[in-house]
Amino acid sequence: MNINSLSFGVWNINGLVTKAFNKTIDDVFLTAVGSHDMFFIVETHLNQEKSNSIAIQGYHGYFLNRPRNSKAKKDSGGVALFVKHNIRRGIKILNDHVNASYMWVQLKKDFFGFKNDIYLCCAYIPPHNSTYQCSNDCDILADIGTDIAQYSREGQVILCGDLNARTGQAPDYIVDDNDNHLLVDSNYVCDTVCEKRISQDHVYVGRGKQLLELCIQSQMRILNGRTFGDSLGRITCHRNRCSVVDYTIVSEQLMSDIVYFYVADLKRALSDHCRISFRVKARYTLNNNMKGVVNTYPLPRKYVWDDNSADKLQRALGCSAIQDEISKYMDTNFTDSDAAASAFNPILYGADSLSLKHKESRKTAHGKRKHKKWFD
Repeated sequence: MNINSLSFGVWNINGLVTKAFNKTIDDVFLTAVGSHDMFFIVETHLNQEKSNSIAIQGYHGYFLNRPRNSKAKKDSGGVALFVKHNIRRGIKILNDHVNASYMWVQLKKDFFGFKNDIYLCCAYIPPHNSTYQCSNDCDILADIGTDIAQYSREGQVILCGDLNARTGQAPDYIVDDNDNHLLVDSNYVCDTVCEKRISQDHVYVGRGKQLLELCIQSQMRILNGRTFGDSLGRITCHRNRCSVVDYTIVSEQLMSDIVYFYVADLKRALSDHCRISFRVKARYTLNNNMKGVVNTYPLPRKYVWDDNSADKLQRALGCSAIQDEISKYMDTNFTDSDAAASAFNPILYGADSLSLKHKESRKTAHGKRKHKKWFD
């Protein structure tokens, strides 16, 4: 079976397993994981014993658990990755650092058909005023920046996760950059950004400035608010004050290989952060004779429909943001119908979210949602 793209999910889950709620057996959570090839989770709040007991059918799990502070009453932080068994040979976990706040993964070009190896970092960086940050003399984002400088010489780089950085709509590139006054033999590479970034979060402070400086120094670009699937720059965190703190940031050369970036609807019963998803062009072949592996697909979302819904949806489809998304879609050359359908779904979901009220799944008496899967 020939595959032409690779899908990623990232979610700050606010604790994967608690005494009251094991999210790893929740249908909504499993559906979210099952619609991606690789799924990262941050703020897992796990220890070694808990992580050893977690298993998701069809996936292999990797865990980085933050050591518990001697004064803390519970576990915090942590990063996990679930990778489909059939692509496990194409990745390598890079654990050259001792910080459990971020995980580096190498995506091998020879397996996935990339032009270069891709080095992906998923991170959870605590707020600057958090107990953990105040008690540890380290700059996590600066350490990640050092790694980016190294890996960008070997391939292309992706940084994703909850970075607790609010960047507003400030540029992540050098404005009006050009090489008109440089020497002919200069090796300087100009920033080539064709889309300005939009964000529903206009706050630009503190670590946000540090993150944008890292983008400029490393020639990396934020996908939020400028990529097919998220032209609005949707809010990702709904805790206290709504904000955009969950990002996907890629090497500028990788921008043309991004199929879409998408911010999912809030699932408050699971987390106060929205899941983010993105898809990267690839070209690889899988053995379709894998025993015990069943392909599952998420059911369509449910919305409340009334007499005014049709008019609301028509107006949403006609708004400038959705029309921009449709224009980009029409200008894109897709290699097959699956890629076209995957790219079109975020447009419909975006229009639905703007105009219709989402219908939450009902819970059973035991707190589990009735959210069935269908099988192909």
